[in-house]
Amino acid sequence: MEKNQGAPPPNSQQVIPHDIPQPKPQKKIGVIGGGYVGGTVAKFYRDGGSDVKVYDKFRPMDELEEVLRQDYIFVAVPTNFNGISIDLSAMDDAMANAAKSKSKAVIIKSTVVAGTTDSYQKQYPHLKIIFNPEFLTESTAYQDFNYPDRQIVGYTDKSFDVAGDIMELLPLAPFNRIVPAKAAEMTKYFGNTWFSVKVTFANQMYDLCDKLGIDYGIVADCVGADRRIGRSHLEVWHGGYRGYGGKCLPKDTRALIKFAEDNGVDLKILKTAEEINKQLTGGVDR
Repeated sequence: MEKNQGAPPPNSQQVIPHDIPQPKPQKKIGVIGGGYVGGTVAKFYRDGGSDVKVYDKFRPMDELEEVLRQDYIFVAVPTNFNGISIDLSAMDDAMANAAKSKSKAVIIKSTVVAGTTDSYQKQYPHLKIIFNPEFLTESTAYQDFNYPDRQIVGYTDKSFDVAGDIMELLPLAPFNRIVPAKAAEMTKYFGNTWFSVKVTFANQMYDLCDKLGIDYGIVADCVGADRRIGRSHLEVWHGGYRGYGGKCLPKDTRALIKFAEDNGVDLKILKTAEEINKQLTGGVDR
C-alpha cells in the first residue's frame, strides 16, 4: 500500500487554534533550559514585551545570575529514561540553582513522575513550586503554547496561594484547572502513554487493512471523524517511520512502566505497546 494514500492530517494538538484573546503580561521571566520547550516559553513572553532571561548549562545564553533575579522562573530541562528509571539529574541541578533565587514562583515544565514536585517542595520549602505540564508538538510548539486546548496548574501545600497568579500568567485555554501537583503530573503521563497505545493500535489496524486490501487512509479518515477518537496519532507513517518515536513518547512510556512497577502496579497494556513498538521500529528510537 502507498504509505501516504488517504492519510489523515499530521499529528498536531491544535490544528485550528481557538479564538480566545491571549493576554501578554509584561513580567520578569527566567527560564532554565533552552531547548524547544524552554525556547517556546521564552519566545511567548518576549513577544509580549516581558523581560526574559534564559540559562542553559550547555548553550551560550544568559548568565544564571540574571535568570535568578527574575520574578518567575520556568524549569524546562530534559527528563530522560536512563534504562532503569526517569533521570532527574538535570532537574536536580536546575532546582538547586532555582533555590538560590528569590522568585515569586518556580514553574516546572519538565515531565516528571507523580510526587516529584512535592518532593522538591519539601527539599526547598522557601520556594513556591508549581507544576505546569506542557502539551506541545515540537514542530508546532509555538502555536500549541499560544493556543492551548487546556491549561493545568499543579500546586503544592506551599504554592497553593500563587496558583491563581500563575494561571493568569499563562496563555488562556478553553479548559483551565488548578489541581494538586500529583494530579497534574499524572495527567501528563496519562496523555503521552495513551498516545503510545493509540499509535501501536493504529499500526495493527494498518497491518490488517493491508492484508485485506483495504485503504487504511480511508479508514483512518472515517475513524478520526469520531470526536471520541480524534485524528491525532493515526498516521502510521508519521515522520517517515512506523511506531511511536520522538523525544517524549518512548521515554515517558518506559518511565511510567517502571514507576508503576515500583509502586506495585503492572501496566500490562503499556508493556505490550512497548513490545509492538520495538517490532515496528526495530528497537531503534527515532
